[in-house]
Amino acid sequence: MILQELGSDQVVTLRPSDSIDKAILLMEEHGIRHLPVVDGQRPIGMVSDRDLLAGVGGLSKAERISTTPGDATVGPQRVEQIMSTPVRTLAPSDSIAAALKLMTTEKISSVPLVTDEAIAGIVTETDCLRCFLDDRAVALGTGWRFEKIEDHMSPEVLALEPGDRLTTALKIMTRRQIRHLPVTEDGVLLGVVSDRDLLKAWFRDAMFTTSETETGGAHMQPPDMRLIMKRNVVTVRPGDTVTSGADLMLQYRIGCLPVVESERLVGIITETDLLHCIARAYEQ
Repeated sequence: MILQELGSDQVVTLRPSDSIDKAILLMEEHGIRHLPVVDGQRPIGMVSDRDLLAGVGGLSKAERISTTPGDATVGPQRVEQIMSTPVRTLAPSDSIAAALKLMTTEKISSVPLVTDEAIAGIVTETDCLRCFLDDRAVALGTGWRFEKIEDHMSPEVLALEPGDRLTTALKIMTRRQIRHLPVTEDGVLLGVVSDRDLLKAWFRDAMFTTSETETGGAHMQPPDMRLIMKRNVVTVRPGDTVTSGADLMLQYRIGCLPVVESERLVGIITETDLLHCIARAYEQ
């Protein structure tokens, strides 16, 4: 299968001069995590939700307000200040194997497709995962499908507590370069927050802060995990197969699965972990 058949040719893009707020709004509106930055039609960078978290810096809008006259906001404001460069690209005629190798080698989650230097599409980790679960799409040995979650999960899980603030979670995700954090109490899983959840909450907090600043009102504390986390969490067990985990991720459109045993959190497995599992099988 070539990438033209796999990826999307409806690409939402940004300009270098666009605001960070616009990037957040576009991701929320379209339910996406990656936005190519273009000069004309030529991709010159990428903005991911991780780039946005790093741009925010783990600080609320209140903490980023300057004490100088005019209450200017401190830190990056435009897309060109936070975008990742150089941008890695492939051609629509390239194979899924090329995308899989590029993503796992470069540790990226999406690749713009380019024809004559103009953006023609985009392919993501989710696209690749869906393809490898389709028996008609890829003639690949089935051995990897029966490998166990426990052999590919991360057993050392950094977790939040219900009372942890938005800014705490932002700082942890930014510094550890992770996209998901379970929320636990005494080792029992209560919920999960993603980088997208934090960005949405941060944006709402920023809008509220701006309104309060303009009207002279007092700024409330940033929200804690009880208000942000998703509570109805889809989970897997250590002995489940990676195929069952991949099916759940695609079905519920989620990027990670907490691994639970006897109601206690024992690990976490992500979309990236599954692609690495498939990549190793593909190389063999």
